[in-house]
Amino acid sequence: MFRSRRVTILTRSFLLAAVLLLIMRCNRYEPTETDSERYSRQTISDEDIHRLLTANNSPGQDINPRQLMKSMDNTRRRFQYVMLPSDDVMKPIGDPRNKDTARWTSVVLVKSAQRNKNRRKALRNTWAKVKTYNGSRFITVFIVGQWYNDVGQDPKAIIAEHKAFGDILMVDIQDDITHIPEKTLAGMQWAAEFLPKSWIYSSADDDMSFHLPNFVRYIDGSIGNMLSRTHTEPALQSLPIMCVYCYRDVDEPVRNPKSKWYVSKEDYSPDYWPPHCRGGWYSMPVALVAKLYNVSRRARYLAMDDVWITGLMRMKYLGDAHIAGIFRSVKSLARLMIDAAPLATRNNTELRTHAYETADEVIVSHAGGNIRGRRVNVTRTLLKNWRDWYSAFLELKMARGS
Repeated sequence: MFRSRRVTILTRSFLLAAVLLLIMRCNRYEPTETDSERYSRQTISDEDIHRLLTANNSPGQDINPRQLMKSMDNTRRRFQYVMLPSDDVMKPIGDPRNKDTARWTSVVLVKSAQRNKNRRKALRNTWAKVKTYNGSRFITVFIVGQWYNDVGQDPKAIIAEHKAFGDILMVDIQDDITHIPEKTLAGMQWAAEFLPKSWIYSSADDDMSFHLPNFVRYIDGSIGNMLSRTHTEPALQSLPIMCVYCYRDVDEPVRNPKSKWYVSKEDYSPDYWPPHCRGGWYSMPVALVAKLYNVSRRARYLAMDDVWITGLMRMKYLGDAHIAGIFRSVKSLARLMIDAAPLATRNNTELRTHAYETADEVIVSHAGGNIRGRRVNVTRTLLKNWRDWYSAFLELKMARGS
């Protein structure tokens, strides 16, 4: 009996490795000159941007958050780009003259708003100014919406900012808090369309402090674990969704109709969400971003984009890819292709009070500037964390003699 059970376990392990290898082979991608040319063709002139920003029109059809998880008759519309990150920011994409010598590249897609220029300035003066570390490359892009309701907002300001830094991605949606989930999808569409599949994509809020050395150590460890399990290349494309800020194994939908996070039984009947990342910061290979984005285009929308993408769409993709057939237990399937980074399993109180955020372990810290009812000086917090973490990192580096 023991021998039979051992054979069964080995058989399942072999099947899982075979499926992962097949997925990786199907998604091999090398940047080509065509990609660079296609990206350049999307560039829009300053005059076109100003005309679009000042036009008296409205964004495309809004997604009704109440129509949750039901299949749509038609595929969701593609978002249109009003501004794209400059070629200088995105090097190398497809240009053979810009050889990619990094061990791996991470693109951080920061969800921002036109009015949050001080936050973007603080990030550019802290972790977003670091382009390489320990053989890894980092690119930061800020995504904003095209339309806004702020009285007196000058569209020339965002044009000048993009001209100065080239790191703005603007899409044709409303630039307010209710459309943040659509920014997430638009960022995934852009990543799937333009980025190499082996790059790492991170979705982040614009009030997050980021400890690059600890993130690099975590990613390197994840790559090593993947190689030890599959013994195949490329390991980067096979990485799971990585909940860097917060992972929830068990979470209940909010059933209070007065809450902005309310989800009815009709929309979602189970008593618990599948394991998922909470927003703030999560990462995954671009190969997986493309798969989840394609799945999401035929699924009804959920206002909580983190649960929708990293929980529900992940489960839907696993079912569509027939990977679920390897597993007998729904519980084991639910935990497939998702991982919790150090400190990501803290409870709400620990997250709010920044518990255990020591310089040798913390990867991200949330200033809480996007939480209603909390008055936080986000820029001051971002700058303080950067100074504290950087000083601690230098001390540790000197102590190790490296």
